[in-house]
Amino acid sequence: MAAGLVTTSVVGAEPTVPSRVDTSIYDSFAQAEGEPPVTLMPRAGVPDEDVYQYRAAAPQEAAIEEGATRYLETDFLLNRGIETYGFVDIGIGANAWGADWNGPITFNDRAWQGQMNQLYLINERILKEDQLSWGGRVDLLYGTDFLYTVAGGLDSDWNTGRYYGLAMPQLYGEVGSQELNVKFGHFYTLIGYEVVPAIGNFFYTHAYTMQYGEPFTHTGVLGTWVPNDQLTIIGGVTNGWDNWDIGLPTPANPGPGQTSNAAFLGAITFSSSDGTQALTLANSSGNEANGGQIGGNDLIGNRTVTSIVYTNEFTDKLTYVYQSDFGYAAYAFDPAQ
Repeated sequence: MAAGLVTTSVVGAEPTVPSRVDTSIYDSFAQAEGEPPVTLMPRAGVPDEDVYQYRAAAPQEAAIEEGATRYLETDFLLNRGIETYGFVDIGIGANAWGADWNGPITFNDRAWQGQMNQLYLINERILKEDQLSWGGRVDLLYGTDFLYTVAGGLDSDWNTGRYYGLAMPQLYGEVGSQELNVKFGHFYTLIGYEVVPAIGNFFYTHAYTMQYGEPFTHTGVLGTWVPNDQLTIIGGVTNGWDNWDIGLPTPANPGPGQTSNAAFLGAITFSSSDGTQALTLANSSGNEANGGQIGGNDLIGNRTVTSIVYTNEFTDKLTYVYQSDFGYAAYAFDPAQ
């Protein structure tokens, strides 16, 4: 049971393109439609799963109730510390206005059409707890949710299907231990509470804040330090929102640093001694093309989003979550208007 999912957002300047979702997606749907736009539980010998595996960082661990069989794992991989597992997420949604598309709702975006949102496969090697080791992870997502989880220059280039496609939201390596490590590659964001993998969320649907006001993924380097059970500190550099290797366009407002998309990504989590409460502050800040244009060229400016997430696990079956986001986007307007 989940209660009290409260989400608020404050935006300093409302961008024409408010998030990682390409608005051309909606245009293509509108033209075509004629309308406006089981938590995986561990078995013996396998480390516990928690929401940390689905975010780059997480405020709390998932509740563990019983084991589940992992049919994809083999002794050959397990003996080398490699785990392979996955899940399937299927659902159906509808609307009251008679359109085939549920927009602006995303993920469950088809009306009265059963969707296989996620056929999700994970292959990972987890770092050892207290000694130097190496690890890594690859996530593959096939389904209708691919549309909202692709990154510029990566999986956005190999998908041609209208409804179903393949995304690779995580591809990273790690060096260090559980207490101190460095992650490099492509990984999920630290921002917010909701996550892409369906088993990391209570609800089938998502808040608009998650859909339109937060990044899904980043590419870069993150360092993590866990000095004790009550404190986790993460910080690093990425190349912006939902981006693999695409640089910024030629700016309409050239200046020092305007062509750099290097961005800060970091978070700090304070946890209670019994592990039932956590407070996470996360921030992403860097240059983006936020929607404003002059003469057909994009205005480049800072985009910053900060999220505050508080969780309280009252019992094994009742968790309270509060989230508040603050966002700022420079030049998120058309100067001609």
